[in-house]
Amino acid sequence: MSLDDYLKTHTPPAPKEKQQPAAPKPKATLVAAVPRALGARSSKHTIRLHEKYQGLGIPQPEFEFEGGSVEGWWGKVVFRGLLGSSSSTTDADVGLSGEGARVGENGDVEVSEKGPFGSKQEAKEKLSEVALGVLEGLEMAGLVVKRVRMKKGSDDVAVEGKLANNEPVVNYVGQLLEFQRSTASPQPTYADYQLGTAFTCLITIDNNNDTTTTTTTPSTFGSLTGPYFSSKKAARHNAARLAVTHYKTQGLWPDSSTSAGGIKKPKKSLPPPQSPTTSPSTTTTTTDPVPSYAHRVATLATTLSLPSPHWSYETCASTPGFHTVTCHFPSSTTASGHEGPIGEVRHIYGKKRAKEECARLTLEYLLAVREARMEYGRDVMDGVVGGEAVVGVALGVPVGGGGEAESGDEGFVSAVEE
Repeated sequence: MSLDDYLKTHTPPAPKEKQQPAAPKPKATLVAAVPRALGARSSKHTIRLHEKYQGLGIPQPEFEFEGGSVEGWWGKVVFRGLLGSSSSTTDADVGLSGEGARVGENGDVEVSEKGPFGSKQEAKEKLSEVALGVLEGLEMAGLVVKRVRMKKGSDDVAVEGKLANNEPVVNYVGQLLEFQRSTASPQPTYADYQLGTAFTCLITIDNNNDTTTTTTTPSTFGSLTGPYFSSKKAARHNAARLAVTHYKTQGLWPDSSTSAGGIKKPKKSLPPPQSPTTSPSTTTTTTDPVPSYAHRVATLATTLSLPSPHWSYETCASTPGFHTVTCHFPSSTTASGHEGPIGEVRHIYGKKRAKEECARLTLEYLLAVREARMEYGRDVMDGVVGGEAVVGVALGVPVGGGGEAESGDEGFVSAVEE
């Protein structure tokens, strides 16, 4: 094939045109990022609900939550015992139909929200908003009233209206306890009962003080059907008040008691003194304690004008605890002939016992001296008018005999004249 034939058969492609440069792409406009709403966080209604139930004086509501961070949160809020003992009240009776609220057992009011919500706080805020509306509606309907607390020390009871002014505060529990103690009776037994958030109490007391009945069945004060109180203390106070009122009605309560207490145990009246009776077979005599021999020796020595006795002790090293004791009267004009030793005892165990034994013998000696002096005085005054009145003067004058130095009649007469 020639070149011409080839060119005829194969037409060469037309030359490519020069391509124009591509137009530049327009720059993308930057759009500011907008945050995605996760949920509103506010405590407005939670705070308002808190202020509301505190203002009404009702118990704090309980929040219960379900769910999680994936599926969201929902829950309910419960007002325990809000409607009191009206447990048979229906939702329609209190106007709660269609509001996500219902009346539960024992007067509980439940408010629920299905949600779901992004967090517990958001669910709580929504529950508080709905519960606040329900609470305000019940208040307007008169089903929830403001509860007023009494002053400290009185019945802590929920009541309607205002409290009585200047109402005396009486501690009935303390008074009942003092009354039982004053009569030596068993202490009362308090049994507490609860209905929702309300309380009542029963007191059981033995019939030791009640003279109007002979039964041994204990007395019970209080009631399970009301009235109900907002605390156990108030319920016990009311039961004790009923018991005190009962005893006052029966005339068993002491007149000396006051509202401040102070009931004392009455003293037992003593029987009137009876004249002592004596029988021929038995006689009872009461005597003072017998003084020791040493004391009697000292007293008699003074009567006989003798010096105070002096006790001399001797011990033996070979026999410890054993004593030899003698009595001496120091030398003087009146002690002439009685210097001693007198009443010597030997080897007596115990110092006190040895002294008493020596004093016993010394006393016998001094009694003999006294008798001798009295006999001498009677002989001298024999036949003298009124001499019997001065015979005792002879006790203080040595008259001779018995070891005494003789002083003669002159000494006795001069003593009488003095």
